[in-house]
Amino acid sequence: MRGARLWSRHPDEPLVDVKIVDGRIGGISPTAAQAAPPASGLVCLEAGGRVLVPSLAAVHEHFDSSGLGAAFRPHTAGDSLEELIADSRGVWRESSVPLIDRVRIAAVRTIASGATAIRSHVQIDTECRLERFEAMATVRDELAGVVSFEIVAFPQCGYLQDPGSEQLVDEALAAGADLVGGIDPCGLERDARAHLDIVFGLAQKHHVGVDLHLHERGPLGEFTLELVCDRVTALGMQGLVTISHAFALATLEPRPLQRLLGRLAEADIAVTTIAPMETAPLPHALLRETGIRCGLGQDGMRDGWSPWGDGDLLRRTRQLALRSAWSHDEDIELAVDIATRGGRAVLDASQRPRVAMTEDAVSGLAVGAPADLLLVEGTTVTEALMDCGPQRTVVRRGVVVADGGRVLL
Repeated sequence: MRGARLWSRHPDEPLVDVKIVDGRIGGISPTAAQAAPPASGLVCLEAGGRVLVPSLAAVHEHFDSSGLGAAFRPHTAGDSLEELIADSRGVWRESSVPLIDRVRIAAVRTIASGATAIRSHVQIDTECRLERFEAMATVRDELAGVVSFEIVAFPQCGYLQDPGSEQLVDEALAAGADLVGGIDPCGLERDARAHLDIVFGLAQKHHVGVDLHLHERGPLGEFTLELVCDRVTALGMQGLVTISHAFALATLEPRPLQRLLGRLAEADIAVTTIAPMETAPLPHALLRETGIRCGLGQDGMRDGWSPWGDGDLLRRTRQLALRSAWSHDEDIELAVDIATRGGRAVLDASQRPRVAMTEDAVSGLAVGAPADLLLVEGTTVTEALMDCGPQRTVVRRGVVVADGGRVLL
């Protein structure tokens, strides 16, 4: 790769060439004024002065509910969680575009935007049964050459509120789902311990991780998170559990928040955010200081829950910075860090960011790091995020997998 701006903060920083060997960064050197032809057997990718960052990781998606590619429909759901679930459950078959095509469109747009790693929840309940999982699994297999793709078997309607869903989630896990999901053990299910018994029982049975939706706010969410920490510690599942949304962390007073963050860090529980509009942002600086892994996703896209979402994870990263009221370059760089290294660490605890981006040989931009990369128009990381230009090149394991908005299958 020739002529890139490596995680630049100043427009006048020198361009660099990046050598990629066996899917990893093998060398970084200043770009020569007079470019020599590439050595025999090497292929040269012209960066054209674009900013180079790690590729994105989309770690909270719902591709099976996406309305991208279909006719736009008005929002008909009420405001409560129960009303949103009921509306989504009632309308998902109405689209004229087949489910598998909607899943595929959402996934491809996300990859084209810059992602080389995805974790998507898929709804499993007694109405759709495994139909949505099977479509998601088919798309995952189709895209295996361009993206790593995890599926969470997600009981959107709850286990206790939708008897029979536990068996269906069990079947999905046996058929290749990567993680077991759950949702609001207190607020929706009304029995936190019984819900968590099912979630962690399935995780233990199938030797998989957990990704739990938690919309519960304030002390109620704190109570649930305490129970989750207890389970993780008792079962030795540190590093294998994620809390999606984690609204409690944005709605607690400082003293209980600090104590809870300590427990989450001790249990090595990760969190994900979608940079939501309806609640305060997570305390991202505190999460990073405490060592809690945090990544970014898009949630649904033009679905029964909301008309928002377009499949562009870089634009969602900009939304994270905006919702967090960040203006300083180092803060905006943190937003990109959360969407890149942060997401990778959610998927794999061993990739937790420990050093500066350009010194990180595990998941950053130092020699030895995987060549999972994204080129974006701009002269600095901040400019690249503000503009979210369309001329992006996505590299996975040293191979270009998307360019200019098109995935190269």
